[in-house]
Amino acid sequence: MNQLSLKPILVLVLSVSGFLFSKGFAQTESVALQRNILQQNILLRDVIIPQLEKHKLLLNTAEKIDSLCWTIKSHWERYVDDSLKVQSWLPEPILKNMDAYAYILCMKSLEEKIEQDDWDTLDKYLFSEYLLPSLERDLNYIKENHLAYKDLEIIWMPTLNNVLWYGVKYAWDKPAFDRFSAVYYGLDQLLRTKVPMETTLQKHRSSLFNAMQWYRYDVESKRYFFNGQSDLAFSNWVAGLSANNYPKPLALPFGKTLLDYFLDREEKDKCFAVLNNLMINVDEDLLPRDSLITWYSKVDKEYGQQLYEGMDHKLSGNRFVKRMALEKVVLPGEWKLLNKLLNDEKIKQANYILVDFWYTSCIPCLNEIPALNAFHEKLAERDGIVFLSINADHFVTRKDKSYVKKIMDEKGVDFPVFFDDEVHQLTRQLKVNGYPAKFILDAEGYLVTKADGSDMTLKTFESFY
Repeated sequence: MNQLSLKPILVLVLSVSGFLFSKGFAQTESVALQRNILQQNILLRDVIIPQLEKHKLLLNTAEKIDSLCWTIKSHWERYVDDSLKVQSWLPEPILKNMDAYAYILCMKSLEEKIEQDDWDTLDKYLFSEYLLPSLERDLNYIKENHLAYKDLEIIWMPTLNNVLWYGVKYAWDKPAFDRFSAVYYGLDQLLRTKVPMETTLQKHRSSLFNAMQWYRYDVESKRYFFNGQSDLAFSNWVAGLSANNYPKPLALPFGKTLLDYFLDREEKDKCFAVLNNLMINVDEDLLPRDSLITWYSKVDKEYGQQLYEGMDHKLSGNRFVKRMALEKVVLPGEWKLLNKLLNDEKIKQANYILVDFWYTSCIPCLNEIPALNAFHEKLAERDGIVFLSINADHFVTRKDKSYVKKIMDEKGVDFPVFFDDEVHQLTRQLKVNGYPAKFILDAEGYLVTKADGSDMTLKTFESFY
């Protein structure tokens, strides 16, 4: 069993004062904006990489998670005291506040694989004890500082996205949801307040606000549900699905909650309404049809089967649709890949390009690398279709090509990777705001989507080719 080796981690010496400023972060830039990047680099250099050189950690109890989080927090506080405090206008408690993403990065980089049920339990603990409190502290500071909008910079986009995702996934009882929703609506109110600000800050505020909206229907539906307004919760859930503004991976768990609630009360019509919306809006990748048939039959064995078959007939047909009405993506004239695993001519001759967006500190992206390696190998000999990975570090972490190439080598990336930048802006053209993100493009750059509008997954790619 791999135990957490606290001593070797904690006795590390920070011998280079201001290390990260000398490695590409201009001292004139905002320390608030840099806090998250600084933390990630310090922890990678001094905690994660040294520990991985020994072994991964079996983080299978709350006590072990506490131990790891205490270790990284203490290490960051030392770095602030030794190297950073004098360079920031932020008060010491906020400068020392460990960004939620740093906790995720350390845990997901260092943990041994454990059972899914245990993983979910421990992720829920990480969220409630560390991720949400971290965002709460930052939000309270901004509010107490009389809405000093320059301090919005301390809320980093990937941090917000991850905390929101953990929140909608794990805040599944009323006390937990009330605490999470207080942070959600508090930040939402702050971002809606109109005050003059610099263009850069305005863009940052808009990005944060847009990220919040992606989860709005889910949060509001749950708020109605936990307040005993199940019919309003259902109506709001359907409205979000109809407007294609409800994240499909979240539609399924809340739909199942509504189904169980109405089933307990023997409200068959409402049960079937939930199931019909799930069938229309949630793809087979997320909800296998055999599971759906079972649920229909559970509501009413005979009529449920008939209703399912009628819905299945109505929805049968082509699963993919070319969106000619949308503005087509401007594809690069030359695909200069970071690794030469695909020649430019084959890409240009392809009828379809399957693209996957990722960045180097996105844990789900890194976890998917082995599966993408296998997929690329299966697809390599096919004509008319290619798989390309688009790296978005330029827009998300501001890392350069050499850093991305280094991580690719370390992680064993064996599929073609294109580095997106200000010249090509594929990330912006496709409005990517969550990772990993998958798209299908035809040779002209038109988007091909699922007929039901649900998100693309690796299973979608496999079914397409």
